Amino acid sequence: MMRILLFTYSEHGQANTILALAEELARRQSVQQVNVCSYPDLRKRVEAIHARSSSPVIFHPLEGPNFEGLMKLNGLTFDDLRHPPSSKSIEGFRTLDRMVHLHDDEAYRKVVEASMTLIKSLDPDIIILDMVSDFAVDACRLLDRRYIVNTPLQSMDILRMLQPWGKALWYYPAVFSGNPFPVPWRLFFSNIVINIKMIATFMSNPLMNASPASRKKNGYKGGHPLREYFHPDINFISPSIVETDFPHFCPPNIRRFGTITLDTVPLEQSDPELHAWLDRKRTVVIVLGTHINYSENTATAFICGLLEYLPTDMQVLWKLKNKSEVGHIVEGFMDKAEVEDRNRFKIVDWIVGDPSAIMVHPNVACYVHHGGANSFHECCLAGVPQLILAMWLDLYDTASKVEYRGLGIYGNKSCAPGVDAVEFGKALARITTSGPEADQIKANTTRVAKLCKEAGGKKAAVDFILSTLDRGKTWVYPS
Repeated sequence: MMRILLFTYSEHGQANTILALAEELARRQSVQQVNVCSYPDLRKRVEAIHARSSSPVIFHPLEGPNFEGLMKLNGLTFDDLRHPPSSKSIEGFRTLDRMVHLHDDEAYRKVVEASMTLIKSLDPDIIILDMVSDFAVDACRLLDRRYIVNTPLQSMDILRMLQPWGKALWYYPAVFSGNPFPVPWRLFFSNIVINIKMIATFMSNPLMNASPASRKKNGYKGGHPLREYFHPDINFISPSIVETDFPHFCPPNIRRFGTITLDTVPLEQSDPELHAWLDRKRTVVIVLGTHINYSENTATAFICGLLEYLPTDMQVLWKLKNKSEVGHIVEGFMDKAEVEDRNRFKIVDWIVGDPSAIMVHPNVACYVHHGGANSFHECCLAGVPQLILAMWLDLYDTASKVEYRGLGIYGNKSCAPGVDAVEFGKALARITTSGPEADQIKANTTRVAKLCKEAGGKKAAVDFILSTLDRGKTWVYPS
């Protein structure tokens, strides 16, 4: 009987795929115990999985602030992540590099030591860790323990800089640029320049330059795990499939299983009222992610675009996270709208049902989101056309992939990270009004949903995880 240990940061989007694997592992007869190590705010979610599992799922808390708390200690908030695409700014590169070094030396040493103590105490048969759980990688390296890396990202996001012939510089859209693929000739040289700027920014960052010395002082093996994350002897689990990503070379240790998601309670059980409301007519769902607050300008652009361009036979479910702050802006426009228009809107600051349970409702015709990995993959699995309003970092890459694969539209291309009412409204009309473009997008999303299901998701991923037992527990990092 096996014991499994999983590490992750606790933030909702980052933890989702790790929790989905834990949920599936706890169903397997050969698994005696599933252990999840993270920060305290993940406890309730782990305990909820434990309550519905046949094998125990035990939570092990880490001391100290979670990722968001570490950002605050370093003078960052999620609002600070917003930046124009890298074709217009290098701010995203600077922000990302600051995010790699959130712990100070002493705090990082403590969380690595706590992870090592837990590994030695449990002596798990398999260790699975989220790609950004750098502390867990260092703990495994120091203990010479084999591990499997899980990521919510697509395989191309892991392998971009490892593509042959320097293709990361010239063949693929520059990172965070939102450039189309294939890169058109008019953008060929600027695409290379963006990548050179990225490399120069990272190489000149004083925190990066200080990292090797601090790591050597503390006895860590190799470079920082978020910089030297790839090794051909370490397996990676990704929720992507070939048909949702840019075409690229993918080595055999990168395993693609399609969307990996937690079980959800059917919407008719979790929120019968919302389920009945969705039954009324075709619906646009707007959910911009856990960390995005609307400014007054953004809220105005949304409501103006919706009132002007939303097809008359459709309704809108809009999760307006900070409704208490900007709701008066929306209400001011709604008061001037016709009664029949006002009745087509359901604007809330919280949705009881899980987003993936909402997506599978047959009346959901379009899902508007920020380009987050979980939202993207859940849309792919549900077969729902996507309208992406990208605002930072890899969200721009997701927007490019959605357009390349014909799964939706990049809806703020001219003004990102902002939103323009006309651009957004026209993109919404294109994706929801029947015609050659919208019909093709729907056909593509239906086909991709079938392929995601065939890839196996978390069941296939767990089958693979359990098949790695014969590789043993020991792995010495070749530093």
